[in-house]
Amino acid sequence: FDNSAVLAGTGTVSYNNGKPTLDLSETKDYAITLRGDIKANKYYYIAVPPVTLKAGWTIQFTASDGKVYSRKGTKPITFTRNKVTNLGEFATTGDYPARGDIVRADQEVDMGVFEINGKNYRLIFAKSNLTKEGLAANENDYGDYFAWGATEPWYYSATNTWKEGKEAGFTQANAPTLSKTYNANEVLSSSDDAARQILGGDWQLPTTEIWKALWDANKNKVYWGPDGNMRYDTISGIKGMKISKKDDPYTYIFLPAAGSAGKEVNNVGDFGYYWSGTANSSTKPYYLYFTIRGGNPQEFIYFNFVGLLVRPVRLVEVSLAGSGQGETEGIEEDVFKY
Repeated sequence: FDNSAVLAGTGTVSYNNGKPTLDLSETKDYAITLRGDIKANKYYYIAVPPVTLKAGWTIQFTASDGKVYSRKGTKPITFTRNKVTNLGEFATTGDYPARGDIVRADQEVDMGVFEINGKNYRLIFAKSNLTKEGLAANENDYGDYFAWGATEPWYYSATNTWKEGKEAGFTQANAPTLSKTYNANEVLSSSDDAARQILGGDWQLPTTEIWKALWDANKNKVYWGPDGNMRYDTISGIKGMKISKKDDPYTYIFLPAAGSAGKEVNNVGDFGYYWSGTANSSTKPYYLYFTIRGGNPQEFIYFNFVGLLVRPVRLVEVSLAGSGQGETEGIEEDVFKY
């Protein structure tokens, strides 16, 4: 999952007095790809060298129709010589339906478990911002600017161009047509959610509760900026907020401070503005904003037609082991429902 351990490659096997050792120093691969027909009700085995995957593991099956079925364990797992570790049963129905999205495993960041509306969820954030075609190529790319409730952007930052017909900018005359009238604290329907419409699966705009849970966890579970001091980091010359796991600083999301868009883009490098999927009303949606001087995860704006950035998230509900999935060696204590 984090490319910390070699799973395949070219090397040398030594007899080692009856306890064979494997040296894969000639060529190294950190993932294994198998091609062929996978049949139902069959057992499949993958041979790997004795190794510990410190950040867990991911397995994806790509069906003939292009849908991706995925399971991911995020706790360390050790594979030992001459022993089979059961990674569990994979299904395309029931608790593990097809995600049906276009996001690869290496484009996700697991920020840990948070309580959202009384339930525990693992927050899986996209590694980069949303664009008209999917996710931006790099974590420090601005991505595209969306009006709230618009399922396609009006301004493309990579080319500094406007969507055809929206050249006048983010104005009230250009306000998106919503599928319904939203009351206070209602969440965007999937038909009005840009992340869901572009990425598919269960991706969504973070609700205001999600942003607040992440914000309130500063210096407890995560750090907003170095040591939680709300200072900006710079990646490839782009300023932004790095939100890293407190117990694993190499796991983080980077939110570029790319400002907002009206008739032009403003406050680039100073302010970060990211939509929430929660409404204060149909014309007053919530959003996250931050600067090096502070911020607010539950701010609301008076105009839904302003252009802000989108950082998609998906929620994986966490339940305790004992449901039949967590009792087999190799399955971590939490059970993830995809």
